[in-house]
Amino acid sequence: MSIRPFEILLADPQGFLRHGVTVDLHPKHDRRTTPVEDIDGEWARRTVQNPALFNGAKFRLSSLRLLPSPAQEPVLEIGLGITDYRSLIGTNLSPAWRDILHS
Repeated sequence: MSIRPFEILLADPQGFLRHGVTVDLHPKHDRRTTPVEDIDGEWARRTVQNPALFNGAKFRLSSLRLLPSPAQEPVLEIGLGITDYRSLIGTNLSPAWRDILHS
């Protein structure tokens, strides 16, 4: 198994206080439609390799935004949607993830 590169999405050495973070949970942040056969194929391969895998609902990180506020500190807004584990595996872990992302 190879380690894939990652990207740091947000770094703030001071962190954020609870009142400085909001969550926008909305269907506009749900995953874009991906052909089901792409997801099904990758899911089938993964469940053969690991029969203990099962599908379930999960949050999907869509966006991070720093919003201005009346106070000096910006407010972090986290955009979340709903997806499922099967869709995550079938898209993000697919060998063709770049094609799926740009379709």
